Amino acid sequence: LNVHIPEGGRMSPEACRDSYTRAIRFVEQCFPDKPFKAFACESWLLDARFRELLPQDSNIVRFQDDYYLLPVLADENQTLERVFGFGTKLTDLPSLAARTSLQKVVRDHFASGGKIHNFGGILVKEDAGR
Repeated sequence: LNVHIPEGGRMSPEACRDSYTRAIRFVEQCFPDKPFKAFACESWLLDARFRELLPQDSNIVRFQDDYYLLPVLADENQTLERVFGFGTKLTDLPSLAARTSLQKVVRDHFASGGKIHNFGGILVKEDAGR
């Protein structure tokens, strides 16, 4: 199953586990002839660089802990749009105000020449409740 990450959510581990559990139940009840083995996700939130940029107990890092990660060829556009708003480009960085701690981390990381790209992740169904 493809995982959608809604904008603006806090993504606590408890909320994520609840979502996985409800998705498993839904698919088993409504599509018993379509079993699945894993959840799949592709997002800038899965970029392993966040393990160095954010506290280990941040919801982003804890979300990553659920997945087996793999890099995906992508640029920074999705990251900039999700963190700062649609249409934000690298050239906008010097004038961007950081209103959240995530915005500050991302802005400073990009300003120092760092990158944040999409990563893909697989969460095996049997591990979704742990």
